[in-house]
Amino acid sequence: MSDRNATPRGVLIRRALALLFLTLAWGGNWPVAKLGVTHLAPLWFRFLGTCGGALVLLAFAWIRGIDLRIPPGFRIRIALLSIPNMVLWYSLATWAIVLLPPGRAAILGFTMPAWAALLGICFGGDKPDRLGWIGIAAGVLAALLLIGSTRDLGSQPLGVALMLGAAISWAFGTQALRYWRVDVGTVSLTFWMLAAAALTMLVLSALFEFRRWVVPDLAGWEPVVYNAALVVGFGNIAWFDLARRLPAWASGLSSMMIPVVGVFSSMLILGEHPVPTDWVALVLVIAALITAVVPRPRSPA
Repeated sequence: MSDRNATPRGVLIRRALALLFLTLAWGGNWPVAKLGVTHLAPLWFRFLGTCGGALVLLAFAWIRGIDLRIPPGFRIRIALLSIPNMVLWYSLATWAIVLLPPGRAAILGFTMPAWAALLGICFGGDKPDRLGWIGIAAGVLAALLLIGSTRDLGSQPLGVALMLGAAISWAFGTQALRYWRVDVGTVSLTFWMLAAAALTMLVLSALFEFRRWVVPDLAGWEPVVYNAALVVGFGNIAWFDLARRLPAWASGLSSMMIPVVGVFSSMLILGEHPVPTDWVALVLVIAALITAVVPRPRSPA
């Protein structure tokens, strides 16, 4: 996963392929996860996905000869990083998908860059320019628009709150990855955070869903395998590699088209029909993400 021995063109191609993979795999996952939680209890489904993803990375590391051992001084730090980046994100987002249409959940989830920017301002000393403030405002407005358009006073407000909580948790975890250095390889970092998340999901599922534990049938295994291999395993390697190596303005590019793919794949797979406010919120989220990737002029020395 190192760029040291690659040519500039090779680095560009690798990162472009990583972005394309993330867009398709994570964007298509929203309707796939919705199918998964219709066959399995939500936390049980997520445990199977995270555990399977960890096993995929274990096999990948064995084939590539990657040493997964980590220095003792980083073990607690990696366990703490797994809480916002995986445990809270996966558990809250999974419950939100149970309650929300997956297209709406995708739009809410990818307000993450706006919350990451706000956290950077409040706690990291970041000072966004005018374009940055426009992006933050667009992301927050998208979230408020989706909250305001909620017509079902039963389950949807809870689903919106869970999905926003997941987005804010992911934003915090992304900032923590940038500011809290962990000198281990991306595959090792991802594997051990996944292992911690899988153990947590197993405990939570045992506490709240034990009576609903079942062995998936073929229709249940399909979303589990998709999540384990593409979304959780290799998807997280691609994401953490980009988040750790690229500057803050560029890492937002990795999520620009994911909610778009999420909305359209939900329409194709589940027959979902977004309402006009969903489309407006989607445009706002894309606008917010674009502001994150527009290169700024260098400040004069």
